[in-house]
Amino acid sequence: MNVFGDFGQIDSDKFLDYIARQLPADVATLVQARDEIAIRQGALTAVQDATKLRADAKAELDAAKKDAAALVAQAQSKLEENKLLQDELNAKLQAYDLQAESFKRDSTAKWSDLAAREKAVVIREADVVSREEKMRFAQDDLQAERQRLDARIKAFQDKVASLSI
Repeated sequence: MNVFGDFGQIDSDKFLDYIARQLPADVATLVQARDEIAIRQGALTAVQDATKLRADAKAELDAAKKDAAALVAQAQSKLEENKLLQDELNAKLQAYDLQAESFKRDSTAKWSDLAAREKAVVIREADVVSREEKMRFAQDDLQAERQRLDARIKAFQDKVASLSI
C-alpha cells in the first residue's frame, strides 16, 4: 500500500488506513517469513553440522580402523609367538614323556633286578644262618670229641706212666 501522496509526503489518511488494514497482515507475513528464515537457517546450520559431524565421524572411523589394524597386527604377532611357544612346549612335553617312559622302563628293570638280588640275599642269609647253626652243632660235637680224646689221651698217658715205673 502506498502511504505517500502526490508530492512525496506521507499522506496521513493513507497511513492510518494502512495501519488499520494492512499492517497486521504485513507484520504476520514478516513474522512468518522470519520464522521460515530461521527454520531455513537452522536447516542450513543442521546441514553444516551434519557435514561437520560426518567429517568428524570419518576421521574417528579412520583412526579406529588404524587402531584396529594395529591391534589386529599385534594380536597376530602375539598369536604367532604363542604358537611358537606352544610348539616348543609340546616338543618339551614329548621329550619329557619319552624321558619319563625311559626312566620308568629303566627303574622297573632296576627294581626287578634289585628284587631278585634281595631275594638271593635273603636265600643266602638263610643258608648262612643254617650253615652257622650246623657249624655250631659240629663245633659242639668237635669239643665233645676233643674232650673225649683228651680223656683218652690222659688215660693212655696214665697207663703209660704206670707201666714205666
